[in-house]
Amino acid sequence: MTKVSIIIPTYHSSSLVETLRGLQSQSAWHAIEEILVVGAQELGAWGEWPKVRYISVEDRPTPARNRNIGAREGESEWLCFTDADCVPQPNWVATFMAYAERWQVPALTGGVIIPLDVPYWALCDNLLAFSDYRATALSTPTFVPYGASLNFCIRRDIFFQLGGFSESFNTAAGEDWELSERLRADGNRILFVPEAAVEHRPRRDRFS
Repeated sequence: MTKVSIIIPTYHSSSLVETLRGLQSQSAWHAIEEILVVGAQELGAWGEWPKVRYISVEDRPTPARNRNIGAREGESEWLCFTDADCVPQPNWVATFMAYAERWQVPALTGGVIIPLDVPYWALCDNLLAFSDYRATALSTPTFVPYGASLNFCIRRDIFFQLGGFSESFNTAAGEDWELSERLRADGNRILFVPEAAVEHRPRRDRFS
């Protein structure tokens, strides 16, 4: 049975619990080997939830570094990345694994649900970054040039062949674009599966 390690980078997120609740409700709960929360976060009751493990990063807890640390700790064939401001939908893992097996691809990216009840600048951010990756953008899967790290699944061996995310990015500023370029340059393709969706609720409340 295919297993997945789920990796969530965090930096004092106020919405991490909602992300973890979305994962605890997965229809393919049996396929989840572990849920690795990596970065800087005040430990709460969620630290005792099934399959959840917190890895504290005191030295430069950037998104790229946190994801790489989680990937090294993960033990499953597949690594699935989401963010601490996302809520994976109940069929998220099941859909990714079904298409990975059916299409025999090394990497997949999923759809983004863009909620309207968020601050203005958060909505602008979502529309600017993910309008082409909305969960309703397409009715069928297709190959795309970019896998967004808030909703990305990749075979562990391929991830480490590529060297993981570049830690030269000190913020969430394009490290997933850069990894996607290396992935494609190495002869791999990224399958966009709209129905493997997460709802994205960024905290952005100002232009800066």
